[in-house]
Amino acid sequence: MFKQDQQQTYYFMHIPKTGGTSLTSVLDRFFKVENIYAEQLWWEVGNIEQVKAQSFQFIRGHFGLGAQLLNSNQLNTWSMLRNPVSMAHSTYQHIIRDKNTKKHQQVVSSQITFEAFLEDRRMAHLATNRLVKAMSFGLNVVTENDIPCVTRENYKFFRKGMNRKRKKLSKDLLLEAVKAELEKLCWFGIQEDFDFSVAMLCYEMNWPPVGESPKLNTYFRAAEFSDMAIKKINALNDLDNAFYQHAKTVYEQRKAIFLTKLGLPADANISSVNELVDQNYQQKHLLSKSAVLHDSLEYKFSDILLGQNWHQREWHEEGQFYFRWTGAQAYSSIDFWLRPNDYQIIVQIINAIDYSVLDELNIEVNGQQVEYRIKQETASHKLIIVVNKELLLDNGLLRLSISNIVTSSHDLQFNSGDNRKVGLAVKKIDIMETFA
Repeated sequence: MFKQDQQQTYYFMHIPKTGGTSLTSVLDRFFKVENIYAEQLWWEVGNIEQVKAQSFQFIRGHFGLGAQLLNSNQLNTWSMLRNPVSMAHSTYQHIIRDKNTKKHQQVVSSQITFEAFLEDRRMAHLATNRLVKAMSFGLNVVTENDIPCVTRENYKFFRKGMNRKRKKLSKDLLLEAVKAELEKLCWFGIQEDFDFSVAMLCYEMNWPPVGESPKLNTYFRAAEFSDMAIKKINALNDLDNAFYQHAKTVYEQRKAIFLTKLGLPADANISSVNELVDQNYQQKHLLSKSAVLHDSLEYKFSDILLGQNWHQREWHEEGQFYFRWTGAQAYSSIDFWLRPNDYQIIVQIINAIDYSVLDELNIEVNGQQVEYRIKQETASHKLIIVVNKELLLDNGLLRLSISNIVTSSHDLQFNSGDNRKVGLAVKKIDIMETFA
């Protein structure tokens, strides 16, 4: 259905507390599971040459510039940046929430305030110039690594080697170096403008818009900072402040060009932008992705997802398959590219917030409502939909949309601690040509 350009290798440089967990869940949908490198931390890598030999198409994680060690192809690198002030506070809140962080027990048991956290020499480095540190990790030494196998035990020595040339630079030269690295990125976004940033990437990649992006690993309460806290953050982040202001200027310039290209005003809303991003995708998808039109398809969520309002893929341990929840909206869509035939579509649902509304769903194909019936089985419910070929677009697009989905917090329904708003858990979608 969707053949990603096999000549290209992509890397998302995940800088902690910049919205990277949320963005990873978005980016993963555009790659098959088997083409994604699963590990995201250096001490999980192990043998570097073995990783490189597998030629993963998508790498994402906290690898800095060193990710080039993990693939023989030149990496097309993406990243997300964030205001150093909110980034510092997010780091502090993450330590409080996550019991697995090294400083959690100390911060919680001693009731260390945010201001005290910023003053403590043992912890202040966690809120100091993190953008510049990440953007310069491995600077000018990627081809000189002499540690073939990275583990938790030797990571300290690996890190020292990757940072050795960075630490020889003056602050001014280091700042210029990371500005130069910024220019090498194929794309970067600004966390404070997350949805617009993602729309710009989707446009450049000829992807469909993703709908409302789920915000994962986040702290929802609005942060209020004292003047003293802001002063301390700024003192710790002289390099990051300068780098972020430069990056934001570049971003705003690129955003203005992007909106002009779409023919939209500077104050355009995200809905208008996504509508035109979708048009661009529909016009260019077949050519840019070497897509193949099918006359039958067994779609599984280990495959690439072209659609809106879906959560990240999840592994069903008992059944040994991947699935996805719809959400956070009460509407979800998924695209298929098919030959002009009549089809039967079977959507297999393995869980739902409210099964009683399955009879009241609104199902559409390319905006036209279609009828469906429900077949209940032991471990699932199947939505069976008949589609006439007249409903397919001339380019082969069949956009299957399901709305009127009841959504609720996963935690409220399953006592999971997961605050995502979910609706239907879908295992797979079968499409079969029908004959008169």
